Amino acid sequence: MKTKIRPLFRLNDKTHIYIALFFIGLQILVMLRNYYSDYMYFFWLCDFIPTVYAFSFVVKDVQLIKGLINISFIPQAVNVTTFISKTLINLIQNIPLEFTTFYTISTIIMHLTTTYVLFLTFHLETKKESLYYSITSLTIIYAVMFLFTPIERNINYIFTLDRLGFNGFSFFWIPICFIIMVLPTYFLQKRLYKESKEFIKTNHKEN
Repeated sequence: MKTKIRPLFRLNDKTHIYIALFFIGLQILVMLRNYYSDYMYFFWLCDFIPTVYAFSFVVKDVQLIKGLINISFIPQAVNVTTFISKTLINLIQNIPLEFTTFYTISTIIMHLTTTYVLFLTFHLETKKESLYYSITSLTIIYAVMFLFTPIERNINYIFTLDRLGFNGFSFFWIPICFIIMVLPTYFLQKRLYKESKEFIKTNHKEN
């Protein structure tokens, strides 16, 4: 008897609606986190990306989803790794935590948003069209941050990246993000898709 491998997400069923509702719930969690920490500012990528993912699943646009993964996987991975590392170091050294338990847990959950999406969609093909969505998304983010956020807040690091010693690189923000975030994630998704296809073929042969 052959074992049928069913993807977690398909376009021809209602799964995408439930996934969209999950990300709306995640967005509510982010809003509560910010509210209780007196930080009602939602311009950071990680603060609004759940809503954008919810929309992309509702319209069932796979390449839009892939394009969003391209721009958000690496920054979210870096942020959650840094946050967890600092928290663990403080716990090991018996240093009082800077944040509440709710803030800590919700911060980790929200910064794993793109990881959830990647897990749900790695079996779907990533096409060049996703790169156009990535560039468009970066352009919109850049324009909104540049026009509507104060320089001193440096939202999404479009004005400076002092932690790496880069200052005043705002003009090059989009091409830099494309090279160091979009392209690596794009090829990662291509690789995961290829591996998933090979796995399914091998599984079918063995059964």
